[in-house]
Amino acid sequence: MEGGGGPDRAWWAARADLGWIVLGLLWVLLAVWLLRLGEPTTIGWVLGAGLHLVLLAAWPTALLAVLVRRWALAGAALATIAVHLLVSAPLLPLGSDESPHGPRVTVGSWNAFVDNADPASAARLLADDPPDVLVLQELTPETERALRGAGLLRRYPHRVGRSEPGTTGEAIWSRFPVLDPAPVEAGDDVVAAAIEVPGGATLSVVDVHAFGPQPGDPGIWARTLHDLDRALGRIDGPWIAVGDFNATSDHRAFRDLLHDGRRDAHAASGRGYARTWPANGPPPAPRPDRPRDRVPPGAGGGDGRADASRQRPPDDPGRPDHVGAFGSVRRGRLTKPDRSTRDARSTPRRTRSVSMLHHDPGPPDPARLVDLDRYPLTDLDGPCGRDLVARAQASMAADGACELPGFLTGAGVEACVRDALELEPVAHRSHGGATAYLEAPDDRWAADHPRARRHRFSLGAVAYDQFPSASPVRAVYEWEPLRRFVAAVLGRQQVFRYADPLGALNLAVMVDGDVLGWHFDQTDFVVSLALRSADSGGLFEVVPSTRTVDDERYDVVGSVLDGVHPHRVLPNTPGTLLVFAGRRSLHRVSPIEGATSRLIALFGFDDKPDTRSSEQLQRSRYGRTA
Repeated sequence: MEGGGGPDRAWWAARADLGWIVLGLLWVLLAVWLLRLGEPTTIGWVLGAGLHLVLLAAWPTALLAVLVRRWALAGAALATIAVHLLVSAPLLPLGSDESPHGPRVTVGSWNAFVDNADPASAARLLADDPPDVLVLQELTPETERALRGAGLLRRYPHRVGRSEPGTTGEAIWSRFPVLDPAPVEAGDDVVAAAIEVPGGATLSVVDVHAFGPQPGDPGIWARTLHDLDRALGRIDGPWIAVGDFNATSDHRAFRDLLHDGRRDAHAASGRGYARTWPANGPPPAPRPDRPRDRVPPGAGGGDGRADASRQRPPDDPGRPDHVGAFGSVRRGRLTKPDRSTRDARSTPRRTRSVSMLHHDPGPPDPARLVDLDRYPLTDLDGPCGRDLVARAQASMAADGACELPGFLTGAGVEACVRDALELEPVAHRSHGGATAYLEAPDDRWAADHPRARRHRFSLGAVAYDQFPSASPVRAVYEWEPLRRFVAAVLGRQQVFRYADPLGALNLAVMVDGDVLGWHFDQTDFVVSLALRSADSGGLFEVVPSTRTVDDERYDVVGSVLDGVHPHRVLPNTPGTLLVFAGRRSLHRVSPIEGATSRLIALFGFDDKPDTRSSEQLQRSRYGRTA
């Protein structure tokens, strides 16, 4: 030490010479990277995998040079830092772009891992929140059986690809129809599908599983990505390439994919440093046999996110070695398929931008959707909350119904309607005839008896498992203050959400010509949330307390069916929450007229736990069972 405790500059200067060695090595690495000299070699792949991490060495070198006043060294280090920032810029968490409006489709990618010791555990966790389209790599027959056992094959009736022993099994499973099993010519090992997403648009999905550098042919990995680049350029219309690229964003071959508007979903969503391999602990030094890879939902793909924390518990010994990636495809204008030119090889082709991905921030806070000033559901024990419950209970006792108009704020209605409109195209349509008691006509009764008279019904329904996790409507249904409020209104100690994966929450979609004839519900009460009214018709008409526990009052029911008994019309304006005792009160929805669909969310609650709809009702309403 000298000068009253200052640093021993001679001591530091002697070691500053090491800075030149460090910078020299970094510039050699950069030259190899920039000139692509190492791309065909395994060592070049390994060094390139973490270039932005290796270049961090320039930062302490710059600090050391300043401390010892070696300005030439400092200048060279700062120049290296500038290059480091340019290299790392695509990875910086700068946030995601604003998401466009339009249909939203969730896409998940999962490398199942050929040596997965317990695929059943991972399959069950996938089944908890399955995406609309599931892209699979290293799909073995054992893993496929596990997915089948978890009920996922019923979830995905449209499937392309197949399972195989080893690492070559690839597949795309979709909830939506597959129009063309092979719209991409990118080699025998690439699985692709053109999928008809909500709204009738087409999205091409490409399952990528690039070869890692092979000892006998290390350049096969780079050639695979370059072939993929050319193949993607030949796709007409929006597309998403998702899977196991065996690459990081530092690899030049991966960056070559990102042109003409294509984007990496991780980087576009502010998750540029997200890693998907290995699933256990910190990444080791990359190795050719098990490379550290990126699994972006869309190589060059848009504004999305990778989030696999919900796929499997952290201590599951049988989990795969890759973290799955999940995102949402969303675009304002997905073009409908042009079947006249789909197979025309002479049709001019040009590179299109990848379909947009959007950052899914998770479910919205229902407290921001509900008008809590008017309906203080979060403070039912306070004076305003007690008054609200008392008025609601009085309404239920008098009319068998409790209406809360303006339950949603204006912004809440807008968010929920937008959510419903995205789901509307996947509604299952059902129609037919039934009696007011929702049963087949009973020929033991006279032809004009209420139990023998058939009434028409026609509507669409979206099941609970079709609502994405970020759905505002789903968030309101799953909101604890709402469940507690419903229990208070009904005077029950507590109520439970349905355990039915299809019927717990559904969206009733009624279009021009649809109708629900007079009927009684088969449950004690129904909770509904009005979202949108039809242009004309679609009135909710009710005869309160039509029957009692001890008296069916067939004479009153008959007069209602004859159109001579008076009834009430509940406005059910958008944003209205309705608690309705439909088992005792005859009610109907009048015929819909006009181009605007009527949208109502139906919330399933019961005073008993584990309530499920019958398989017959599930099949009738949703076209499937669960």
